[in-house]
Amino acid sequence: TLFKTLAISFSTMTLFTGITPLYGSSLLYAGPASLVWGWVVVTFFTWFVGVAMSEICSSFP
Repeated sequence: TLFKTLAISFSTMTLFTGITPLYGSSLLYAGPASLVWGWVVVTFFTWFVGVAMSEICSSFP
């Protein structure tokens, strides 16, 4: 439905605004490398969640 599509789009776009408050403490305690490598690690595991969800969805007709 239209509502589901809008909800998924909104939750994806607000990811960047949701992590903005964490920039200060991350840069203060760990430096810019923590932002880069943290983003890489989280992206890697998020990809696995997407693969698992696609496998589950492909089993239903």
